[in-house]
Amino acid sequence: MARRSPGRYDPPDPTLCRKIPTIDELDERLEDAETPYETIAAHEQLAAAWRSRDLRRAQRHARQALRLARETGDPDAIGWTLIGAARVAGAMQRYAEAERLLDGARSLAAHCSSLACAAQVYHFRAVLFEHIGRISAVRGEIEMAFELAERSGNDGVLGWILTTVAANLRMLGRPSEALDLTYRARRIAESVDDRELQARAVNSLGATAFDLEDFPAAVGFLEESITIAASIGDREVVVNCRMNLANVLCLLGRHAEARSAIELAAVDQESIAPRSRVMLGVFTASILEQSDEPAEALRVIDEALAMCESERIPSPIDALAIRARALYGIGEVDLSIDGHLTAIEQARSRGEQLTACTTLESLASVLELAGRHEDALRYHKEWKALQSEISGAEQQRKAAQVALRAEVEEAERGRERTRREADELARALDERGRELATISLQFVEKSKLLEAVVREMNELSGMVDPTALRSVRALVRRIESNRESGSYWSRFDDRFEEVHVGFTAELARRCPQLTPMELRLCALLKLGMSTKEMAELLATSADNVEVYRYRIRRKLGLDRRTSFAQYFALVQPTTRIEAVPA
Repeated sequence: MARRSPGRYDPPDPTLCRKIPTIDELDERLEDAETPYETIAAHEQLAAAWRSRDLRRAQRHARQALRLARETGDPDAIGWTLIGAARVAGAMQRYAEAERLLDGARSLAAHCSSLACAAQVYHFRAVLFEHIGRISAVRGEIEMAFELAERSGNDGVLGWILTTVAANLRMLGRPSEALDLTYRARRIAESVDDRELQARAVNSLGATAFDLEDFPAAVGFLEESITIAASIGDREVVVNCRMNLANVLCLLGRHAEARSAIELAAVDQESIAPRSRVMLGVFTASILEQSDEPAEALRVIDEALAMCESERIPSPIDALAIRARALYGIGEVDLSIDGHLTAIEQARSRGEQLTACTTLESLASVLELAGRHEDALRYHKEWKALQSEISGAEQQRKAAQVALRAEVEEAERGRERTRREADELARALDERGRELATISLQFVEKSKLLEAVVREMNELSGMVDPTALRSVRALVRRIESNRESGSYWSRFDDRFEEVHVGFTAELARRCPQLTPMELRLCALLKLGMSTKEMAELLATSADNVEVYRYRIRRKLGLDRRTSFAQYFALVQPTTRIEAVPA
């Protein structure tokens, strides 16, 4: 790996995707960059800004940021830029490349200065897996992302991951839990002043309120989200919210307002990704078809299907079904029937049973109105059979959700038990640690007292007769012998082993050159004692302790930048609760 640049890399934003007011500002920031890190951050922000407008430009900036990050050799810079490049690759539907980049970031995460990068890696892996249909892998990635985000202390990252966790809970049919997490994400967004996160959290609140069938609340949240997203120029979120709002308004029978929401969304269609433009067309055509404007609905849906072909996007089955119904509306009965059959065939081939069911019902109605009663009856029976099948599958899905919920709850109870056991262990070890510190301090005080007594007796030795002098000197020798007695160190070693199980043995295994005295000094360093305190405990001078420290550092191969505390933190054999006596 290349040399590391001076300083430390801070990502431009925890999410790598906050909108900057203008591209020109970012270009100026890139031109004014004076350090490698400033240049990397500017390229990252430009990649994020271009991602919703021009994917090829976004890709160029993301690759440039990654190249420069690799030149620094800084794991933080490389990890964050790999995530940025993966997000661009995902937007370009290069899913294998996106997964490869995220795997690279994951392998670096352990070397990064914070857990925020690792949390985002697992977060975006979950988003990617959900997008490409690897649903079984999503939950594990989300749980890991959530755990790392909470431990990282980075509220911005945690807020974004909470929205993903909430979306997953909605998929599992747990909207109430999703609502709680989304409210928490919203509070975080407000506390860190992340307007984009706030817009997405409020949008998620709207979707969750819709799931809970609180349609008025859903309308309020979606309108609020539109206002926030518009204020930061996030056109993608604005359009998405307007489409969701139109859907809710249709269900409430407010068709004129739904039509207005869709028309406003269409104003921004040039600034959003092709896939979003297609979905906007499908929404618009659906509302036009429901508003008895089949000719206009047909025009809009044909434009959407043409875009699917030009952008190589799979045609949504809903679009084919809407087109078939619009054809009937303009009197093209035969073409409508053919369109219905095509939509049903495509829906079945893609496993979209619900769309196939609604299209079968529509086809039966068209055939009935066209006087083809026998065919209408046949497709009506198919519709009823498929409806029953879907109903059975829905019941199975709900049963599976109940089973999954029970499994998750049992796992959570297991984690809670583990946390309680860990807390008990921590309390027991903390108690032993305080006891060990007390023993050590008592011995220091005892050593000080004995040293003072010896000093005074030596001063008095010149003032007594020879017979008394011999007695004084014998008493001094007894005191010195007591100071150097191994009884204290035996107690100390026992208590130290209870608190830091296997530390001394593991350190001796790693560095066999350490002498018994040096190992003892390492134990005192592990406890965080000062040079003066260690000198008093060891009945030696502070200068001698400094010499010992120098020799230990040399034997362990530690440079000046690495403290003993940092090194000893890595020498931690597994500790079990049984190792702590009651």
